[in-house]
Amino acid sequence: MELKQEIIEYWTSRAKDFSNLHQRELEDIKSGRWLAEISPYLQNKNQKILDIGTGSGFFAILLSTQGYEVTGIDLCEEMIECAINNAKTVGTDVNFMVEDAENPDFEDESFDIIVTRNLTWTLPNMEKAYEKWHKILKKDGVLINLDGNYNVNKLLETSIPKKCSHSILSDEQKKKCNKIYSELEKRVRPAYDVEVLKNIGYKVCEVDESLSDRIYKERDEFYNPVRMFKIVAKK
Repeated sequence: MELKQEIIEYWTSRAKDFSNLHQRELEDIKSGRWLAEISPYLQNKNQKILDIGTGSGFFAILLSTQGYEVTGIDLCEEMIECAINNAKTVGTDVNFMVEDAENPDFEDESFDIIVTRNLTWTLPNMEKAYEKWHKILKKDGVLINLDGNYNVNKLLETSIPKKCSHSILSDEQKKKCNKIYSELEKRVRPAYDVEVLKNIGYKVCEVDESLSDRIYKERDEFYNPVRMFKIVAKK
């Protein structure tokens, strides 16, 4: 089976659990912490935001409730269905679409901001994705990438708190996840990302490897045992 199809099947199997988790996360103190990570790069409510790999819609919904025009895309149809339902529950308007993160079908210079969380580590063709995102960003547009070294850190082989969402994975889901880890290239990140971004033509690249210290202060169900980083790149 093609790797991308395996990735789709894995996230499809986790869609409902992820949806329930993110509904609770929207009401948790962490939603404010995530917003604080993004807000410094938002200038006005006229900016158009694209949430790539939106999953069940957490970031798209969070930003929409702040008054921004947001589009959320994901390759997994089940995730998009969950995202649409979650937005209805919250009472906010988000344009959700099934799209491939590596080649989203938008006109050049369509968005002011691109935000993505826990996505790029899953992309077999990360360089292709970064290049396409550069094209659909407007001049001076900003890419905010929040991610971690999941395949390098072997998440499922680490000590996971019982309340953490990763602890409820079935044996079959763990097997699929580990297979994805093993097939993805082991890149040294975020240094690898910065080099690729600069070669593509992003003008400014900021890296913050202390993201987890600000977000995951509690070892609750939202806790992520893999340390995350934030990359901010400007077109």
